[in-house]
Amino acid sequence: MEVSSYPVDSTYSWVVATGKYTAVDSTYSWVVATSKHVAVDSIYSWVVATVGCILFSLTMPQARIIGIILVEMMNVYNIDEQTGLWIASLTPVLIFAIGPVAGYALTRVQHRIVGAVGMVLISSGYVLLAYAPNIYLLYIATSLVGVGVGFSFSSLIWAATVYFEKSKATAVGLVTAGAGIGTLALPPLCRYLFDNFTYQETLLAMAAIVVQFIIPFMLIRPKSYWKNSKKDSHNLKGNENMMFQLSEEANKSTTSLSSKTAEAVIPQQIKEDPDHAQRKCSVSTENNSSDLGTDNSLKSMLKIFLTDKMFLTFLVSSFLLIQAFTSGFAVFPLYAEELGIAKHHVSTAFVIFGVIEIPGKILQGVLANQKLVSALFQLGVSSIGAGCSILLAAVWAKKEAFYVSFLFLGSYIYI
Repeated sequence: MEVSSYPVDSTYSWVVATGKYTAVDSTYSWVVATSKHVAVDSIYSWVVATVGCILFSLTMPQARIIGIILVEMMNVYNIDEQTGLWIASLTPVLIFAIGPVAGYALTRVQHRIVGAVGMVLISSGYVLLAYAPNIYLLYIATSLVGVGVGFSFSSLIWAATVYFEKSKATAVGLVTAGAGIGTLALPPLCRYLFDNFTYQETLLAMAAIVVQFIIPFMLIRPKSYWKNSKKDSHNLKGNENMMFQLSEEANKSTTSLSSKTAEAVIPQQIKEDPDHAQRKCSVSTENNSSDLGTDNSLKSMLKIFLTDKMFLTFLVSSFLLIQAFTSGFAVFPLYAEELGIAKHHVSTAFVIFGVIEIPGKILQGVLANQKLVSALFQLGVSSIGAGCSILLAAVWAKKEAFYVSFLFLGSYIYI
């Protein structure tokens, strides 16, 4: 049909001015801009990052207090050190080994559901640790904690990356700084509970604390909510742009139709090609939603894992670094006990780690976001710093060595 035949100043023009196909830059445009749709890099994005930091402070440090729990568990169940370390090691291993499964789950269900399931698994693991009738169930209990942390950890990192474009690295640094906050608070709390309550009561208290943090997950709006709101906004904007273009072309037209004909024809065109409005969206809008348009199939994910050499190198090196890092927290309390170091000194070392880690994570995110120091270079420095700091504790074998080593770890580790 001839688009140029659209009449000016007709009855349908008033429909355009007052109906749902409101003109561009109108009052309704501001309604759309301030509606429930959440834009990238908005104020609400920082709300998401802050909530993610709070949740991260409870999830990630679970692998760091497993060593404190291990010492008490060995006394309660009368198990040897080798068996205890095998039980405790399952938590840090499964946190990152479950990553591909958690990532695939995030492409199929809402991220806050994945995070909430993770919280339930962590809580269930602690309850099972408290009342496990035999050693074999202890393996399952620590595995549940590891899987739960892995699920929650993945969903929080996802939220930080999706809600930001310009300040993505800074947001990730803010979220991961929550690990330092948790390390600052959880080990002393765990130590206090063990000193004043029984083994079972302490683990039940930890389980109760964890399950309460399901509520803050509700503040992070799901991917489907954001995607649907964005799609509606895009469709409306596309319709407005199309009507504006039709009006401009009609001004140049020398022919006219009756108002009745226009009312019948124009809406029919919109109905016949509903995707036309979406195709009219600006390039910048398409770029902002590019993350949501990627292929989320398991086949494409496996293709990335198995074919990209750079990705495989980064994945393996990060996995080895993080496994060595988290395993140090499991071994540290036992080693300190062998040296005759008081248990409260172990908690003090964790506090030092947390104090240094919090600004360190945020600073590393800012440096990467401002492109002053690349994240890859920071990873290399982290590997060297973490390895050297662990060697300090092994060589000196003194209380002061643990404090210094944790200071270095808190400064260099970049998860």
